[in-house]
This record gives sequence, C-alpha cells and structure tokens, in this order.
Amino acid sequence: MLRKVTKEKNISSCLKKERDQNIAKKYDEETISKALDDILNKGISKKATSKKYRIPRSILQFQLGQKFTKTTLGPRPILYTEEEQILSTEAVTAASSRVSVADIRKWFLNIETYLREENYFEILKYSDRVFNSDETCFMLCPKNKTVLAPKGARNVYEVDNAPAKSNLTVLFTFSAQGEVTPPFVIYPYKRLLASIAASVPDEWGIGTSSNRWMKTELFFEYIANVFHPYLLKKGTQFPIILFVDGHSTHTSYQLSDLCSQLKIILICLYGNSTRILQPADVSAFKPLKSCWKKVWPESPIRKGKKDTERMPFVLTSEKWKKMQLEKIEKKKDEEKQKEERKRKRTEKREENELKKDSNKKILRTKKEI
Repeated sequence: MLRKVTKEKNISSCLKKERDQNIAKKYDEETISKALDDILNKGISKKATSKKYRIPRSILQFQLGQKFTKTTLGPRPILYTEEEQILSTEAVTAASSRVSVADIRKWFLNIETYLREENYFEILKYSDRVFNSDETCFMLCPKNKTVLAPKGARNVYEVDNAPAKSNLTVLFTFSAQGEVTPPFVIYPYKRLLASIAASVPDEWGIGTSSNRWMKTELFFEYIANVFHPYLLKKGTQFPIILFVDGHSTHTSYQLSDLCSQLKIILICLYGNSTRILQPADVSAFKPLKSCWKKVWPESPIRKGKKDTERMPFVLTSEKWKKMQLEKIEKKKDEEKQKEERKRKRTEKREENELKKDSNKKILRTKKEI
C-alpha cells in the first residue's frame, strides 16, 4: 500500500513538472512581433496564429489592444526606453570623465616630451610667453534667492522685471606672470549695435552669436585680430605657448594653420580636467563668479527700479574712475545735506528753548505785578 501511494505521488509530481514546463513561455519578443504581423498584415486569425507560434490567444489580444505599450518581458519598467538610453549615455560619459593622477602625470610627461623634441621647452622659463585662454559666462540678471512675502505663504513668486537668462560670454587670456590681455566680448545679437561698438575700447574684441556661445570663427578672429596684434604691440618674443581646453571651437584646422604661421604653439589641456588644470578657472573665474551675484543686484541702476535696464557690461578704466568719483561726490553731498539738516534742527530747538524761557519770564513778571 505504501509503495502504491509513493508511485502515485511520483506520477503526480512528474505531471506537475511537465505542466509547469508547458506553462513556461516559449516565445520571445521577436516571435510575438511575427505573430502580430501575421494577424495584422497577412489576415491570419488569432486562433491559428496562437497555435502556430504557441502563444496564448489572450496575449495576442492584449497586445493588439490600445492599452498595451510594453514590448519586453517581465514587469513594467519605471523608465521609458529613451530615458534609459539617456541615463546609460550619461553613466558612460561620467565613467569616461574620471580623471586620475596617473592620467594627468602622463599628460604632463607627453607635453614635456613634445616641447623638448620641438625645442620649445625653454619657453616655459619666460612667464610672459606662456598664456591660458578660456571663456566664461556672466549672468546680467541673476536670480535672487530670497523674496519678501507674507508669513506662512507657500506659493511665493519672485517678480522678475528683466530676462533672467540674459548673459554675455567673455573670452579672457591670462599670462603666467599675471597679465590680462584684451578680452573678447560675445553679444547675443545677429548684428552688432552701433552704440555697443562705440562704447567698447579699441583694443578689445567684440563679436555676435545668436546662441551666446563661442564659435570657431569668433575664436579665429580673436587670435588673428586681438591677441596677436596685442603681443606684437607689447613686443613679446615669439614663439609663445597658448593653453586652451579641447573644445571644438579651439581646435579647428584653420586655427591650427593660423597659429603655425603666427608662431603660437596651441596646446590642449587634458580632457575633462579643466576644473583642475585650467588656471583661468581656478584662479580667476571661480572667485569672480562667487562675488558676481552678490555685487550685481546692488548696482545703482538695477536697485529698486521697476523697468530695470541692464547695466552696460563694458566699462573702461576712465569710465570706472568717473563712476567712482561721481559716487564719492554724491556721498559727500549727502553728508553735507545731512549736516545741514542737523544744524537746522539744532538751531530750531535752541530757538524754541529761548522762546520758552522768554515766555516763562513774562509770566513770572506778570505774577509779581
């Protein structure tokens, strides 16, 4: 009896295992696509297609319905395919952008080897012949972090009277001895305004870009018409070394050919490491940007005005001195007016006290009489 029961159990377990194997999916996404193509394009019935590809008819009916949007096996994913592609691309980019000490040391070694082979290594001894060029963006109407609102208000909106995304891109070049060469200002216009051209110093470079970014032709124009003439006027000894980042606007064939003719050795910094190796970013732009938002909203032209006009970005040293002198004179006038008001208040107070004393004397005299 025991043997019979055991035999029946073994038979039932085998049947269950066979049934589980039959239940398991024997089709993939490609098979489902073929089945749907037979139904939609070849006119084969769902029942015949289900038998042909061994796919449950309910699956075919569901995938032919409007509610079906998923074509992969397993549970519904949280992200769409496009989002997964974006994240995977960013992950690969982030992994490739990792900079190690060994990579940077290898880059320095390669640059040293190249300079020695080309007999340019001695240039590094002269700080006035080594330059670093980079552009940065200045927000003309930076957003404020705090606003005045009723206590307890949850939805607080900041009144922005000027376009918050207004900005200017400026290209700077610094020498190793700390000298700043004439910059190149990029305005977001298709055509340059005459008022802007008249306000910019003669040595400075100006250009236009609809997207406010540096372009290949603008950087070429800067090297040819601003940077090189300035070095010639100053009497700088050539060749010189110019370090730039590896952006496409700095590495065009036309620019390389121009630099070869002008005896400018163009060297690209190691990729994804400008925040570490770029002297302009570390020493100049970082402290400047940290103070920019603090100083800009307090400028006299912006503060407390409804229809805010953007302050002219380009200020020459003469204009700056004039502005500072005007501020000093205005402050002196305010102090004089304050002292004058204080003097008048004091005189009036003394006059009132004298009147009170005289009135008291008159009353005392009347009482005595």
